[in-house]
Amino acid sequence: MTAYEDITSAAAGSLVRLLGKGQQLRGRNGYQTIELQNEVTVLSRPLDRFVFLPGRGNDPFAAIAETAWVLAGRNDIDWLSRYLPRAGEFSDDGATWRGAYGPRLRNWCGSDPLLKVVHQLRDEPSTRRAVLALFNPATDYVDTRDVPCTTTIQFLKRNGRIDATVTMRSNDVWWGFSGINAFEWSVLLEAVAFWTGAEVGTLTFFAGSFHLYERHQKRALAALNRYSSASCYNWDGIERCSFQSPLEMFDERLGAFFDAEAEISDNPLQTLPPTGDPLLDAFLSALRVKWAIEFDVSAPALVSLLNEMPATDVAAATTEWVARKRPELVEEMCDSPVRSFVVDYRAAASRENSAPSELCRAISNIHRRKDRAYGAAWKRRGETRSILPNVARKIDRLESYTKSGTELDDESVLDTVIDLLVYVIKHLLFLRDETERSTCNAALADRLDAMPLQDDPNAFDTALTDIITNASSNRNIPEAIGAAISAFREIDEHDQAGRPPEERIGLVLKLAGIAADLVIAVSKEYPLQAITFVTSERRAS
Repeated sequence: MTAYEDITSAAAGSLVRLLGKGQQLRGRNGYQTIELQNEVTVLSRPLDRFVFLPGRGNDPFAAIAETAWVLAGRNDIDWLSRYLPRAGEFSDDGATWRGAYGPRLRNWCGSDPLLKVVHQLRDEPSTRRAVLALFNPATDYVDTRDVPCTTTIQFLKRNGRIDATVTMRSNDVWWGFSGINAFEWSVLLEAVAFWTGAEVGTLTFFAGSFHLYERHQKRALAALNRYSSASCYNWDGIERCSFQSPLEMFDERLGAFFDAEAEISDNPLQTLPPTGDPLLDAFLSALRVKWAIEFDVSAPALVSLLNEMPATDVAAATTEWVARKRPELVEEMCDSPVRSFVVDYRAAASRENSAPSELCRAISNIHRRKDRAYGAAWKRRGETRSILPNVARKIDRLESYTKSGTELDDESVLDTVIDLLVYVIKHLLFLRDETERSTCNAALADRLDAMPLQDDPNAFDTALTDIITNASSNRNIPEAIGAAISAFREIDEHDQAGRPPEERIGLVLKLAGIAADLVIAVSKEYPLQAITFVTSERRAS
């Protein structure tokens, strides 16, 4: 089981897991995928439902439209394809989705399963029978383009909260899980919680086959490389829209939603007729922007529509989408929390997590955390008994890696080279305090003069920045490991011979440069490791 706060972090974390641990599989349709079996993903804040993953290309309008379409019990392609142009590709007859969730949620053999589930939870709050079944054994074992991926949804009311568990036979992380599933089922969970007087709990997904198609793998890696953990849900001044339709008024308000959608899709600049539900009204305001873009209305009119939207998650997702298509419109918006979030989000998304500057920042973070935990333990027994053995262990692991090509279960090759760089820089700072710089050559003396003493709180960061900045991006991994092994042997020989610090510090500085070269080389060869390290350290800090 893997737990996340929201769908954005779950999408990023799931991509990391699939790209790092997934097994290659050729599917029924001939497409190559990487797959994790029996994957369990828990969202602790499922109402943070809009995805903010740069490069993901998420379409908030498609998610809104399909969710309303499902909750209304619909299966017609004509309406949905205006938001999902590829919808017809999954239809057997070109007119409907035979496996659409809507009729199975709202009209199963003449009854309304959703209504029955709500009454079950109201009548018996501790029930374990509040289950919606979406897979029909009587009809779904056929040759078709559309078999429901979601098989069941169970609701449990415990301690005043409603938790939902979604069971899926098959779940594509790119189009399914992060594209629509977390969104639509979070809205359903919010509605059921509202109708039963409960708080929204967790939303758990169990996927028998959790997968990523090969055609999406490069885009997934590129998205992760720009992931910054930025989200409108932790931005001051932006509120989350909430569902507030009583059960007996729900279908009426859904009908009003579709009537209003028909009007704004013909004339997006007209006044929005209210539905009575804040979430549905916010959804309509987003769709109006979509149709205004489609109709190519004037820039001032588009900016006015964006400015009119209250500062909510719906407005943030809409504005972020507009910024991808028409960035000049965001520049013309009034100052607001939504505008400032989108500007900041796009700035953060422009930085690559595998860039040397981001690696440097992450290494600084991990050093700072470990330094708080361990203090001066790294040098307590002196250079020979404490410092050099730490460096030696990393050198030995790298030497083993060059021979076997395998990593340790609990330590990647990037972990090893980062640890090596940290230990060598600390060794360098240790020697710097003991070195008579007047005995060093001019170039070395200048480098040392730029480094504060080791007790200076900025000493490590200053040295790290200097060394990473001067690192080479041209070394390959075997070459750099070979150079590191040779440099360490020379340092070890000088230590055993009792040479003074000023004779050894130049060799340690050389090894630090090689270790930095290794960090760059490994991050280029294993970008997923670099991206994962940087994003995890960003969250930890």
